[in-house]
Amino acid sequence: MLTIRNRPLTTLAAAALCAALAWPAMAQTDASGTTVQTQTQQDRHQKHQQARAERHAKRMSEFKKALQITPAQEAAWAAFEGQMLAKKGNYRQNRAAVAQMNTPERLDFMRKHRTERMARADERDQAVKALYAALTPDQQKTMDTQWQKAMHKRHHGERHMYKMGHSGQQPAQQSVL
Repeated sequence: MLTIRNRPLTTLAAAALCAALAWPAMAQTDASGTTVQTQTQQDRHQKHQQARAERHAKRMSEFKKALQITPAQEAAWAAFEGQMLAKKGNYRQNRAAVAQMNTPERLDFMRKHRTERMARADERDQAVKALYAALTPDQQKTMDTQWQKAMHKRHHGERHMYKMGHSGQQPAQQSVL
């Protein structure tokens, strides 16, 4: 029978058992000791990427509708949309290689990655400016307000939700950095 005295011990034992059973599935390693993604993790990652692509397509469609893009502006829109969908570099794919580098090599690698990222950002900026130039003054006003809202949300909302969790509540204790 559970009493007040042994309930915490029972809860702790159940939690330890669940963690012990789940741990091998979460952290599988190969012969060299590097972590290997399980099929479940790969499926979850693929579903996440698909959902992200669908959200992006929906936002782009809504933005196009709000701007009321005309057939004459389709070429500028297509260039803009292509840049917004362009594949980004993936620094994380190189984690194993980066771990083997010494500090000067790692700094050179990070500089190269940073330069590539800035070049992609410059290309996106040019596509946004080209689209903006093709718009009518009313469409430009719409783009100004929509773009400002999107950038504010990106920099003050979604990007920082990891600090607050999904509820939007501030955490009880924040880090110094």
